[in-house]
Amino acid sequence: HNPAARGIYRKIRAAVIGGELIVSHVHFGEQWNVHRERDEVKLHYVNEQKAVVAFADQVLSNPINALGKPALLALEAIKKRISLDLYGIDFDLLPDGRVLFFEANASMSISFFGLPGRQNVREKMRDALDRLFIRKSQNAVAEGRSS
Repeated sequence: HNPAARGIYRKIRAAVIGGELIVSHVHFGEQWNVHRERDEVKLHYVNEQKAVVAFADQVLSNPINALGKPALLALEAIKKRISLDLYGIDFDLLPDGRVLFFEANASMSISFFGLPGRQNVREKMRDALDRLFIRKSQNAVAEGRSS
């Protein structure tokens, strides 16, 4: 039980792309198992909660300051245990700064486009994906596997 505000739960997603960890989005819902809310009335209620929205904006624009070093170290520890090139980590932040881990898996939706006002986040993600593909391609050439 970790509501962000009365009747509002939060899910933060970080995308791990080629070893880089990028916070990709913050979603809200009226239940603990948050999915992207599409109901305009419910979204309006969330948007009225200025502190909740401001924190979400801060998480996306400056995750180090918003989440804090202990939370980022926890996410890095998760990242070290999963040897995949592309996957997502869903979590929230507890009031004391610890990470409330929901899940990590490679079948999460990780959008590289859209999200008006968040083009900088999406650009970081696309750049990380480019670096991953370039690195994989260079490794294949070095190992004589290119065609």
